Amino acid sequence: MAPSLRARLHHIVRFNSLNVTLLTVLVYLAIFITVEWQDVPKGPSKNTGDISFNEALFDLQAITSRPHPYNSHDNDRVRGYLLTRVQNITAGHDRAEVVDDLVSNATYGSASQIVYHESLNVLARIEGTAPALDGVLFSAHFDSVSTGYGATDDGMGVATLLQLLNVVFNINNGEEDWLNGAHVFLEHPFARRIATFLNLEGAGSGGRPLLFRSSNAKVTKAFKAAPHPHGNTISDDGFKRGLVRSGTDYSVYEASGMRGLDLAFYKPRSQYHTKWDSVSNLNGAASLWAMMESALATAHALANDASTTESDEPSVYFDVLGEALVVLTRNTAFIINLLILILGPIFVLILGAFTKAQGKLFLSWRGWMRFPVAFISTGTLVIGLSTLIIHFNPFIIYGSVRTVLWSLVAFAFLVHYGVLRTGERLRPVESQRLIILIELYVLWWFALLFDTVMLRSREIGALYPILFFHGGALLALLAGLLEALLLSRKTPQEDLPSDPDDPNAVTETLLERPENHENEHAEGLSERTPLLAEIRRKVVGLKSEQDEKEAGGLWISQYVLSIPFPVLFAAQTALFAMYSLHQTLADGAAPTTVYAFAAIFSIMMVLPLAPFIHRIHCKPILLLALFFVIITLYNILTFPFSSSAPFKVYFKQTLDIETNTNHVYLRGARRYLEHPVVDSIPSSHSQEVICEQSFVRLPLWSCRWSGIPPNVTQSGNKPFTFAAKRLSNRSEARFKIKGLNTRACRIYFDKPIKYVHVHGASQNGTLQQGYEPDPQGATIVKLWSRTWDKEFVADVGFGQDGAELRTGRVACEYSENLSERIPALEEIGVFLPEWAAVTKLDDGLVEAYHKFEV
Repeated sequence: MAPSLRARLHHIVRFNSLNVTLLTVLVYLAIFITVEWQDVPKGPSKNTGDISFNEALFDLQAITSRPHPYNSHDNDRVRGYLLTRVQNITAGHDRAEVVDDLVSNATYGSASQIVYHESLNVLARIEGTAPALDGVLFSAHFDSVSTGYGATDDGMGVATLLQLLNVVFNINNGEEDWLNGAHVFLEHPFARRIATFLNLEGAGSGGRPLLFRSSNAKVTKAFKAAPHPHGNTISDDGFKRGLVRSGTDYSVYEASGMRGLDLAFYKPRSQYHTKWDSVSNLNGAASLWAMMESALATAHALANDASTTESDEPSVYFDVLGEALVVLTRNTAFIINLLILILGPIFVLILGAFTKAQGKLFLSWRGWMRFPVAFISTGTLVIGLSTLIIHFNPFIIYGSVRTVLWSLVAFAFLVHYGVLRTGERLRPVESQRLIILIELYVLWWFALLFDTVMLRSREIGALYPILFFHGGALLALLAGLLEALLLSRKTPQEDLPSDPDDPNAVTETLLERPENHENEHAEGLSERTPLLAEIRRKVVGLKSEQDEKEAGGLWISQYVLSIPFPVLFAAQTALFAMYSLHQTLADGAAPTTVYAFAAIFSIMMVLPLAPFIHRIHCKPILLLALFFVIITLYNILTFPFSSSAPFKVYFKQTLDIETNTNHVYLRGARRYLEHPVVDSIPSSHSQEVICEQSFVRLPLWSCRWSGIPPNVTQSGNKPFTFAAKRLSNRSEARFKIKGLNTRACRIYFDKPIKYVHVHGASQNGTLQQGYEPDPQGATIVKLWSRTWDKEFVADVGFGQDGAELRTGRVACEYSENLSERIPALEEIGVFLPEWAAVTKLDDGLVEAYHKFEV
């Protein structure tokens, strides 16, 4: 009799090698394609609504034609352009007010330094029609670093603000040098009416802007209005714990009591603060549009929602493929975790007990602990592979993050498959899939417990992906128990006669289900098989398969519940996290930290497949093994840097104006710094080059040598003059410093000072509230003027032991990246290998100094 349609469908969806292999290939391929596709910024549409993309692009080109740090004449050019643009945009608006802030100044402390800064901010305010008392601040900085054009950091933020000129906003100057522009804004009267803010920034040089940080759940919800929101609470936790060594104006605004959002570019970080941060390197300008559309939608949401100031409760947030943003308060996330931790085991135990009572649940003791062994083996070996790559080629992840992830994922898959497939072949057991589902659920239950504890005790929301893995494992386990209820057999396999030579045992087993004969042929048995022992072996090995197949395609429901969604989140989060971290190696981040994250995410992408992996056919595994060998050899042998992912070196030149000697400093990772980078610079030849571990960035090294002398004044005169003398009380000293062709000077002290009062400071010698130096005192005083060639006058207090002799250095900074002024930097730019890029080490490219005793 021909089989029925139901029987044929039943046969098609069986839990066999072909079906599991095909489904796994399709699901994982779809996940990787989806994640890659959503990671690309979308370009502008034909209808841009209230904003003009072409106008913004023109503004961006005008702003970023040259590097324009605060201490440069090009900074004045950019500022003049922006002031004119703002005045033209607001002309004719009765409620608009534009302020050219040439009055505000701020004195504040940070770590071991005290900073005095004079404002060159451009402010605009538009009064709203609603009677709300609190305003919304939109902020971006227009200064760049001296070694970059500032297209993403932060030209695109400024160009976007010009399109959003409908509320209070601040185009500040001086962010690149210790966030000075934000500090002086706090001293302006406009700041007193601000409750919420949106800060636009750049910590990379392209791609999609990311919601880096958020003050609370209320303001985070405003970002849900973005057409393609991209944000993750992992970055917020990463900033708080120093995984990303960058600072933005967000921290200044938040510390002052405002609550807001930090929207910034984050990749590729290797081009950040270098010549590649330019308009020509913006993904066809799609990055600019991505910033504009996100900022516009968020601006409207913040400006029109008075409820954003109601709560300070932190948020847990993440985007779903860049199309929607999920926002939970931290307390809500905690409650959800707690409920699932309690209710999940209850549901499992009730359903399991009911299935057992129906005589349908048979779990052989021999099948347990295979998954824990596979999990431990996979974790150990994947971490071992990461360690191997770190030993031979640690920076490969810097330029080839995807190949490292592919290698680790492939290896995790192979190890997991090897352990579970071997166990299934050597000792087949009944319901191996269900047993592993139980063990997998237990693993994720304890992981979710850990997440819940961290969420409450350490305020860490970055572990939220565990909830999805736990949820998938729980639902799949419940589906597995339901499947067991549908099985018709009630006799456990262990109760069968154990004598392989007893024909009655085999006959009884086969006669229980006539359809077993068909399955024997499918698995390689036939009536020609001569040995009853062989038949017995096959029957024992397939008994659980027959039970699982009897439920038809219910295994597919378990697969769909436990794999696609969690693995999709793991892959999406892995790419985001790795692109945030992998190029921080040039900033001094430890390779072990970066590779540890890569290993964890790789293992997470494979774990949900554990209940099904033993059914995957061996031929695709052989292809995967070949791919793994090739890609791993590539990771170990390939040179890690290129022009698209350059090795970053940090430049500074010092000039002792007393002895007229100079030193060029290059700082970077030791593995490549001295050889071949420093060796490629002609002025380093035939003289002593001293390389030693840096005291500023401890994992990095610094090399110095006598370079081509700078000509920062272009007049032959000394860069600055100064005088230092004790005041009448002997515990204070007065410093007068007048720089030539600069507006930035410093005083370094060999022993800490207690306070400083800069003449002309609006705070009468007091520090900005909440910003004090270390209790031991400060060793650096930084002085920033809005005018050129200003004479700074600063009174410094030494404390109780102030009568003793004090020593140190007076210095002035020079930041204009012009070949005739800093030929040493031009030499480095010309002779650096094409796979390397230079960026600034300090506020100034050249620091001229003179020692003092007072």
